Parts: sequence; structure tokens; C-alpha cells
Amino acid sequence: MNFDLSTEYYFTNGGLVSLAGLCKRIDNAIYEDVRRDTDGPFDVPGVNGPIDEVEVTQPENADLVTVLGLGAAYQQPFTFLPSSLSGLGGNSNVTGTDSEVDVPDRGGLPFFPQSNLVYNIVPYFQKGGFEARVAVNFRGDYLLALEDEPANDVWVKDRTTVDINTSYQFAGLLGKPELMFQVENATDAPEVEYAGGNEDRLNFHYLSGRTVTLGLSAQF
Repeated sequence: MNFDLSTEYYFTNGGLVSLAGLCKRIDNAIYEDVRRDTDGPFDVPGVNGPIDEVEVTQPENADLVTVLGLGAAYQQPFTFLPSSLSGLGGNSNVTGTDSEVDVPDRGGLPFFPQSNLVYNIVPYFQKGGFEARVAVNFRGDYLLALEDEPANDVWVKDRTTVDINTSYQFAGLLGKPELMFQVENATDAPEVEYAGGNEDRLNFHYLSGRTVTLGLSAQF
């Protein structure tokens, strides 16, 4: 069950400001349950001799999920600036949520994988055939997976990425060729997972690097 309420206001120069609230109720959300059984010995097919401990992983249903959230967005071309700067503008949005899921034998936990804060800030410049944008994207940490005990639960660390996009269109030439230059994850932000809500207990650290793209397109 989902309930949303939003309001928006549009400026005459193309700007926008909006505010939205949300409320979600989710029944029987699926999660992966991990538990250890130490009441051995166990006879396991394909294993020579009994073993004393097994780890069992299987899909289970949570009891109830609630998500409450509030979001806002603002976009504005700064056409009121002097001519040389009138191509400046910006887009931004932010969403904050508070979530809870009831898991048997674990009680209330943040819903997985639900970050409690996400925002994007995108300043830009457009003038003639030139366009440049810098996108700053933030995603807060969140619970990724439940393990046999809370100290081993897998969390994903918050991450901020920066993407750069520039282009120039030669409108006066045949085919209106457009030169593009893009950099994804310009700051080489890592992807990090940690255990039990403690960032010092590192599970995973991945540097995906930057992706740089140079392209030329035309219309015929």
C-alpha cells in the first residue's frame, strides 16, 4: 500500500520547486535468512563422515515494512544574470526516509536496501552550442543483507560520486556535428561494505575507477 502527496510551483522562466511526502506499507517482504545449526552431528551427502555444524540459507518473509519519506526538488535557470552568465542554472533534489522492517527473532531493523538519505546537485551552463554539467550524487549507507547474527549483518557505506558531462554542437556545419566529453565517477569514489554497522569491520572495498568517454555524433 502506497500513499503519496506532492505540491509543485513553476516559475515563469522554467524554474520549479516541489515538495513531496510518501508513506508505504509492505507485507511479506522477502529477505535471505542465514542461521547456524550446531546440534550435530549431521550426515551430509557427498561429505565423508558427519559434521558438527551447518549453515542454512533460505528465503523468508518479513512481517511488516513501513517507509516514511519527505522529498524536495529545485531547478532554476539563472536567466536574470548578466548576458555572459545567463546560461548558468542548477537542478537539485533530496529525499530523506525513515524505514523499519519487522524480522522474526530480530525485531525492528531498517528496511533493506533502503538508504535514509539521497540527494543530487547538478549545476550547469548552457550557452549557444556549448553545454556543461557537473552532477554530485550522494547515497547514504544502508542494510544490504542479514546474517546469522547482527554483528555479521552486511552494510553498504555511504557514497558520493561526481559525473562531468560537456558537449559542443557545431550548428553551422553539415550534419550539426556534436563533440562530447564525459567523465563518470571523477573522484574515483569506492564501493564499500562493512559488517555489523561498524565501518571498521571491512567486508568489501572496490575501486571501479573513472570512465572517460570522448565522442562525436552527427545528423544526416
